[in-house]
Amino acid sequence: MGKHITLISLLFTFFFTAPAQDADTAKLFTVYDRAVMFDESKLDSLAYYAAYIEKQSRQLNYSAGRHMSLRLKGIYHNLRGEYSLAVENFIAARKASEEINDLSQEVLILSDLATLYGNINQYELSKQYSRRCIEICLQTGDSMLLCNEYNNLGVTYAELKMPDSAVYMYRLALNIASAVNDQAMIMTLNNNMGDVSLIRKKWDEAIGFFRQNLQYDIKAGEKGNVFTDYFNLAEAYIGKMDADSAKYYTGKVKELLPFVQSSRNTSDYYGLMARFYRQFGNNREAYEALEKKLAIDTAIVNEVTNKAVMELQEKYRSEKRENENKLLSAEVDKQKLRARNITILAIGSVIVAALIAVSLYQNYQKNKKLQAKNEMIIRQNDKLAELNYEKNTLISVVSHDLSGPFANIKMWNQLLKMDESNLTAEQKKALQRIQDAAGQGEQMIHNILSVEKAETSRNKINFENFDLTVYIEEIVRNYKLSAAGKNISLHYESGGKEIYLLSDKQLVSRICENLLSNAIKYTPSGKNIWVSLSHENDAVRIQVRDEGVGIKREELPRLFSKYSHISSKPTAGETSTGLGLSIVKRIVEELNGKIFCESEPGKGSLFTVVLRE
Repeated sequence: MGKHITLISLLFTFFFTAPAQDADTAKLFTVYDRAVMFDESKLDSLAYYAAYIEKQSRQLNYSAGRHMSLRLKGIYHNLRGEYSLAVENFIAARKASEEINDLSQEVLILSDLATLYGNINQYELSKQYSRRCIEICLQTGDSMLLCNEYNNLGVTYAELKMPDSAVYMYRLALNIASAVNDQAMIMTLNNNMGDVSLIRKKWDEAIGFFRQNLQYDIKAGEKGNVFTDYFNLAEAYIGKMDADSAKYYTGKVKELLPFVQSSRNTSDYYGLMARFYRQFGNNREAYEALEKKLAIDTAIVNEVTNKAVMELQEKYRSEKRENENKLLSAEVDKQKLRARNITILAIGSVIVAALIAVSLYQNYQKNKKLQAKNEMIIRQNDKLAELNYEKNTLISVVSHDLSGPFANIKMWNQLLKMDESNLTAEQKKALQRIQDAAGQGEQMIHNILSVEKAETSRNKINFENFDLTVYIEEIVRNYKLSAAGKNISLHYESGGKEIYLLSDKQLVSRICENLLSNAIKYTPSGKNIWVSLSHENDAVRIQVRDEGVGIKREELPRLFSKYSHISSKPTAGETSTGLGLSIVKRIVEELNGKIFCESEPGKGSLFTVVLRE
């Protein structure tokens, strides 16, 4: 029923006393701690206490009060949907916490920013702030906030269609939650991992997660949570095409509807039943369920519209009574003016109400069209996945079948070479050429199978925080001997600064090794290769520049494609399969980075890799 993003405040207080004028810093902190827990129903109080803390902090010369007040303002604007103002205040609060070196507050503000950007679908920015938050938590040892951010980052990866990374983050969070027996967080993580399993169509895996939650929630007597668990299990069994189990759990959902009665839950139930009937071929029942869902959704829209109209009418009546009281002693001409004003207000109220109704109806129609488009996209994606599987299967079969003829060529060639005494020198050379060509053919088939295998399986990303400066220096050192073999000078430029990166060391190593190997392969003897590392704007930049043969401008667009061959040739007769740079590009994209190439024939090439921290 949707992913769960968790929020953590600094402390929880059980008693709250309205602050007095002589409040000390401890009372200010109590006010702040309580205010961060306010929701949309207490917006006025949230704004009041933000201003109160700001004022009292100036009087008490309490430096920490500035970032506390700014953070409360950010929360206030976020709850009101004023996201630009919320970001402005959160960033100001972060700077204020940095000025006093308060990591405990900075990490909370980073978490606020990550959550805000996730709510407005800016997942790349959300990921950036979550990863920075995780880095600080690893330094400070704040395990609970670390658990929270692992979960939030997992939700972000899931929205970015990176299920493997999402599950990896969920499991890191689960390890922490299990160690402290935080059942609420464990249930949230089970639900999130189950949602990812549904997306990946791993039905049994999803069922395992949802069953764990169901067992716990039944013991706890949480009927609302049990309703969600039954709903999730029904979704999983529908996907698995297990009609009996799907029918059982949809029945359980229906049984609990009276206890969690709401229009939205009822609408979701009929949507579930429509999917159930459609999956098992009962199109008439599916249509009827969708009709019921549509009727409820329409009623919800009408309810919102009626509420808005009633509020406008009540506002009008209030203003009318006020005007009547003011005009009781007025002259006749003022009474005429009152009548005209009332007419204008009435017309305005009707127009505004009509505009609200039209707007809500248009939104409903747009949502309906968007849902239809999403379903079409899902069907298209499923079809593309099937076609991609067929393509990979065809390539594997063809490549496997081609290996037989090459093996036969090599076998008959060996038989001919066994009696070389009767052959001329030219015939012996011809046999050797046949042997070499057959070997190259087999190697090409091996490369095709290897790259297709890599395409159909994702790398498991193992995150760790490491010093990239030292790591790349070691890689360059290992390649200096290979460069010296071609009389090439290999240089490394890092500025001598420590640059830490939260990423997968092995994948970063493969990127650098492929680029260095290519540079050496296409650089003539007596030339230079430079490897440089720099840090800017929350990203690291790795560059490999050579004085090699270069690449034509028209060939650059297909440089990173699989099996691409360009006119540039290795300088010492080395072999090239056209696969290395396509593998590099795939790895860089898995790490959410970018790769660029600038080149000119005869003047060398510059490869740039940008990885976010």
